[in-house]
Amino acid sequence: EYDHTAGGTRCKACSKICDGVHELTKEHERRLEQWRWQLVADSEEYTSPPQEWLAWVPDREFGNGKYLRCLLCKKWVQDHDSLDTSSYCGNHGMPGATNQKDHAKKLRDLDSYRDELAAEKSRYHVVAGSDVRAAACAGSSRCAAGWGSTQAAP
Repeated sequence: EYDHTAGGTRCKACSKICDGVHELTKEHERRLEQWRWQLVADSEEYTSPPQEWLAWVPDREFGNGKYLRCLLCKKWVQDHDSLDTSSYCGNHGMPGATNQKDHAKKLRDLDSYRDELAAEKSRYHVVAGSDVRAAACAGSSRCAAGWGSTQAAP
């Protein structure tokens, strides 16, 4: 939009005047991507993650859309890069070396959390009668040690 008081076009994503330099910065690219996401975020389909401890949860403090939350640790997941979490092996993902320490500990005792997780996840997703654990493991070597095992997956 043209800003008469500043005498130039103002970037909607960054609220800065477009000067031929600003538009080429990494910060502008990041903010533009976030701004574009906010325009479509509420219309996106957020399918239930196959991991029984993950859910797409709305939080207006972050803006439109839903954000990935680890229901096991009660933390926002920040190291994923897609709406598809089927192969997510990060801090709050499937059992593995990259898990956050507390998350890995809780995964080893997953059976004691299952009822609570199912109840909370049902607030955000409709989970069909299928076994979400099996869906998460389908074709994944990460589950070689088994769910709730005391060993970390390779």
